[in-house]
Amino acid sequence: MIQRTSLLDILLKVVLYGYGTLLLWEWLQPVNQLTDTDNMGVFIVFMCLSLLSYFLQVHWVVRIMIFVVYTTVSIQYLYSQFSLFELAWIGELISDMKMNISRMVKADWMLLTNSFRTLLFFVLIWLISYLIHYWVAVRRNLFLFFLLTIVFLAVLDTFTPYDADGSIVRVVIIGFAVLGLLAFFRLFEQERLTVSIDGLRRWLIPLTIMLLFSGTIGFAAPKLNPQWPDPVPFIISYSTKTTGDSKSAGSKRTGYGENDTQLGGSISDDHAVVFYADTPTRHYWKVENKYYYTGKGWTRLNYPGELTEYENDQDMVDLTDTELPGIKLQEQKASVKMEQFYNHVPYPTPSLLKRVSAEEIDQYIFNDSTNLLTAQSKNWGRIKLTDYEVNYYLKTFDRNYLKKVTSANDVPEDIIGIYTQLPRNLPERIRNLALEITSNKDNWYDKVKAVENHFDGPEFVYDKQDIPYPEEQQDYVDQFLFETLRGYCDNFSTAMVVLLRSLDIPARWAKGYSDGVATIKNGESVYMITNNNAHSWVEVYFPEVGWVPFEPTKGFNNTNQFYDASLTTQANENDHNTAVTTPEKREPTQPDKKTLPDTDKSDQSASLGSGDISWKIILRNTVIGLVGVMFLAFLLYQSRRKWLPYVFITRYKGKNGTDTFTSAYNVLLKQLNRAGVPRPEGQTLREYAVYVDRVYRMSNDNMQQMTKEYERILYRGDQENQAWRQYRELWENLIKETTS
Repeated sequence: MIQRTSLLDILLKVVLYGYGTLLLWEWLQPVNQLTDTDNMGVFIVFMCLSLLSYFLQVHWVVRIMIFVVYTTVSIQYLYSQFSLFELAWIGELISDMKMNISRMVKADWMLLTNSFRTLLFFVLIWLISYLIHYWVAVRRNLFLFFLLTIVFLAVLDTFTPYDADGSIVRVVIIGFAVLGLLAFFRLFEQERLTVSIDGLRRWLIPLTIMLLFSGTIGFAAPKLNPQWPDPVPFIISYSTKTTGDSKSAGSKRTGYGENDTQLGGSISDDHAVVFYADTPTRHYWKVENKYYYTGKGWTRLNYPGELTEYENDQDMVDLTDTELPGIKLQEQKASVKMEQFYNHVPYPTPSLLKRVSAEEIDQYIFNDSTNLLTAQSKNWGRIKLTDYEVNYYLKTFDRNYLKKVTSANDVPEDIIGIYTQLPRNLPERIRNLALEITSNKDNWYDKVKAVENHFDGPEFVYDKQDIPYPEEQQDYVDQFLFETLRGYCDNFSTAMVVLLRSLDIPARWAKGYSDGVATIKNGESVYMITNNNAHSWVEVYFPEVGWVPFEPTKGFNNTNQFYDASLTTQANENDHNTAVTTPEKREPTQPDKKTLPDTDKSDQSASLGSGDISWKIILRNTVIGLVGVMFLAFLLYQSRRKWLPYVFITRYKGKNGTDTFTSAYNVLLKQLNRAGVPRPEGQTLREYAVYVDRVYRMSNDNMQQMTKEYERILYRGDQENQAWRQYRELWENLIKETTS
């Protein structure tokens, strides 16, 4: 046996449990950053309470009671509309549990309520705490959990926004220190040596020096930048399901693609992050325009447009002595971190680009026809973007100025020729519908708004599933307007462009990304744009003003702003986000299924433990709950002699195994000790049995009979089956006596 002082035993146990707590804490940290989970302090307190109960070896019954009370009180304060002292919350909780269990049986996972999800999260923490306890107390080896933690953090750091650099350093350094300490005790145990403080010191000093030296080398050594991009987006970007090159490819996935010649078909969600944007306001992100409609989709045809080269960090526009009638500009800057394998530059719209800056980028090529901006390297050609900054002037438009346009007299001929193009075989009923929608409008702006608002009608449905391709001789827009009346952004935007062109109003098809979802990355508030935010909209040309964006897709907000120059001067000087520049389009009639994929399901996948509750209230109620639980646990512990015998009787009732009798006999000895009838040191079992029978005045000498049988089984190896059947009643009578 290894000879160790109790102090060293306690030290080793504290170190192992402390490191296990650190590892579990590192597992919980990403939850707060990668999800909408709030009130993480509640879960951290539960984690510490769970591990502390294992460290103190609290009885399993008391431990379960503490966990149940804490979990119940936490859920009540986070979610219940009733106070803790109103019994109505108990009925509310029971009803909620029944409903969620029913949904689990039916596998309706997305319908689980927030409170039940929080309960499941508590159970998960409890199970992990038990595993840590098992590795610490039984195996005394945390290497497996240490390795899993490193892998977990590395995967999150690589494929998610979570920055795990600090976490990995902490886990590795402290992990090797703990592994070295375990190796010390294991070595002394194998060699049957005496563990001393002096020996521990001589082991820890070189271990510390080794860790400091290796850690310093690791920090100081040069490191290569990532050599490969994330392979998942790269593979998906070349998938026929993403590009939609073939009808046979099946259901497409959301995301930006270059091939739009064959529109239609169902699409499925793709939550892969494209980029993060730190920008002061919400707006769309443009990639390019397309102008030639074929009846099945869009193509650039053979009109490349003028290509303009801009050096990195070069001013792209000079607004000195330049008047922009009908437009107000606000200078802004956005920082973008790309996550996908693209070289095109998404930029804010509607805007005038002032400057684009990025490291390792030599120049940018801008196509004035498609508005496509690509990053270039003089040595290697196209280059994949990582991080860049864009300075721009955000546009707002004077609706009264736009209403002055009533004809195409002042529109350049090349604009009319290119952006009013339509297929020769376009069904006539499309033109008739456009005339009907705009019959009482006398200017271009009102006509455009009438067409845009037409898609807000109840007959149109936003949907991404069960969307057909047009037949061979069928027009894509005609199918949508008169047959299916359901679709996603491509259907709505293409239909609006075609309707406007049939009125000889120049319009083009724009594509890029919607404004995304607000999130937290590295402690900063940013917008997260995923493949689900890939979007298309409409741009209409107005003389002297230029291209103005409009949003026909049902359920999407019109992010471009308009103002009214006829209002007071003070109102005109307000920021474009004030009431003067409120969005022209009314609130969506159904959830925005593409712009905000996460917020659409806020009722279904809401954050664990989220609630409008202050930390002071949480802390106060947590302290009150813990004090109550500790007081209850104390009472139960003090009165254990009264109720434990009945727990043991229930436990052994009906048992008839080979070791049942000996196990029950040892339980009886422990209970007698609790009842104040301890066995003196050096006293034989038979002498002790006589003493017990005298104390409890057993006329049948119950303890003596059981002791004789116990010794016969112990020393002769007799079978216990018959013994337990014979002496079970005597055992029950005697253990009940200990409660008196």
